[in-house]
Amino acid sequence: LGNRPCLLVTAIGSQAGSDRLDLETKETSKAERVFGLVLWIWALTLAVVIVRSMWWPRAHDLSLMEFVAWSIRNGSVPYVDVFDMNMPGIYALHVGEQSLFGVGDLPTRIVDVALFAGASWALWRLLRPFSRNVKLSAVLLFGTFHFVRFGVIDALQRDWIVAIGLIVMLMLLFEGRNRRTLAFLAGLVGGYMLTIKPQAAILIIVIIGLLFRLDGFGSDQRPGVDDKPVDIRVRARSVASYVGGVIVSVVVIAGWMLWIGAFGSLTDLTI
Repeated sequence: LGNRPCLLVTAIGSQAGSDRLDLETKETSKAERVFGLVLWIWALTLAVVIVRSMWWPRAHDLSLMEFVAWSIRNGSVPYVDVFDMNMPGIYALHVGEQSLFGVGDLPTRIVDVALFAGASWALWRLLRPFSRNVKLSAVLLFGTFHFVRFGVIDALQRDWIVAIGLIVMLMLLFEGRNRRTLAFLAGLVGGYMLTIKPQAAILIIVIIGLLFRLDGFGSDQRPGVDDKPVDIRVRARSVASYVGGVIVSVVVIAGWMLWIGAFGSLTDLTI
């Protein structure tokens, strides 16, 4: 018989292992299909909530911010004629919204839903190394917290805008192509976040540290794929582009405050 018994045992073992692997693969595939079905039901439910949200009224801080924006468009000077503790970046958003879509509940809903759509796309791009189910889960969780958990009181709130800005900023930095251009765009977003909530400075400092420390972050390399370290000069250029974007955003908003005569009162309020 020679080695035939050993070959027979090996063949039987290999077949058993192959059958077990096929069974596990089928079970995994079935679980993924079930999970995917749950996600699509969840997505349909959230879509219904989003459509119904188009009839939400302005509430909470949104009404106040809308009033200040309306006052600015009608010649009032913020922090002088109309006092409020919000930073000018959020007024710029509402002034732009009212200039484009008019004043009312529907314009705020259009902008809120449009921002969610943009943030969902950015989140999907940010999570592109992961499976479709993972990306869809992230988008649905993000939307559920905004439209269901918090609802009408979270519409166009400052924290919501900053959260969207953070997602977009990270997506741009992890794109891995045209690093200086994308770093500059990410800086523009970060600077705008700073003009809405000064606490965003913490996020900006963290991003600068990551740009210096992490290979592949904000560079042409992809983390975990290219092992060659990024040259310190490349990192420095990315940081410079990012900081330049932050400065441009802050200067633009500060220039707007100077133009409408509110810069002095703003500095008295914040410094």
